[in-house]
Amino acid sequence: TVPLPILRALARDQPVGIFHIDSHADTLDTLADTRINHATTFSNELSVESSKSLTITAAVGAGDSVTLANSGTGGISISGNVSSDLDKLAGAGGVTITNTGKNAPTVISGNVSSRDDDIIVNVQGPLTISGNVDAMFDDVTIFNGGTASGNTTTISGNVTALGDAVVVNNGALSSNLN
Repeated sequence: TVPLPILRALARDQPVGIFHIDSHADTLDTLADTRINHATTFSNELSVESSKSLTITAAVGAGDSVTLANSGTGGISISGNVSSDLDKLAGAGGVTITNTGKNAPTVISGNVSSRDDDIIVNVQGPLTISGNVDAMFDDVTIFNGGTASGNTTTISGNVTALGDAVVVNNGALSSNLN
């Protein structure tokens, strides 16, 4: 557990990068009626203000689900592979990539895979996916809600959902690639 006051102090003078390994994301808004504790360090309300981007260059995997989230203007860059449900238990774990930074770019050049649950990419700015996205037995949903002029969704990698649907939505336009 990384205490929030320590993160804020470190981020005062320089950018801070965090590699968080835990069985929980520590993104609760409150726990036991308190806003600052071991389970709320990375919640939206308590996020470190100076943290403006999320960069993943190594492989990230979990027996259950993987959640990657950013609300800063620097966006998300994923060049490592992201995999969920590595324990191969049916119905356990998906991948969620969320970038709520207004007009912040998201670039996914690594491969994203989930064995038995959804892959969801939800962003608010330019999105480029050049890696492969593969949900073996469930849906792939790619949603870009960015409204700025020139906001685009570019997919050059393969996107597959062997057991269900692929849905891509860029703003008001939607395509079902099923």
